[in-house]
Amino acid sequence: MSAISVQGGTATTDAVPGEEPGKASKKRARVKRPKLPLRVRFRRDWPLLLMAVPALLLVVAFNFLPMFGTVTAFEYYDYILGFWQSTWIGLQNFQNLFADPNFWHAFENTLVLSFVQLVR
Repeated sequence: MSAISVQGGTATTDAVPGEEPGKASKKRARVKRPKLPLRVRFRRDWPLLLMAVPALLLVVAFNFLPMFGTVTAFEYYDYILGFWQSTWIGLQNFQNLFADPNFWHAFENTLVLSFVQLVR
């Protein structure tokens, strides 16, 4: 692509020879540089990696650690036995939950309070 500039009342173009006017020029081919070894990149970029550590810790703390709670929903969790040795009971916890009339009363209260806050 050629650019047109006006200097001293005359228009000049900095078109590439052999290029048709009005057509976009082809992009120049990039020179492929050799890939730096991992150790060199680490030594060069260690401050950036250090700045990323708090963000990675937050991702682990708030995205991956709660997944243990999802698994414990399907176990008869005993805090003495811990996460790995608790008995697996499948959907029994949910069957007990949905069979409990107090759950349905609490669920109804939650829906009413949500509706009241929505309308208010």
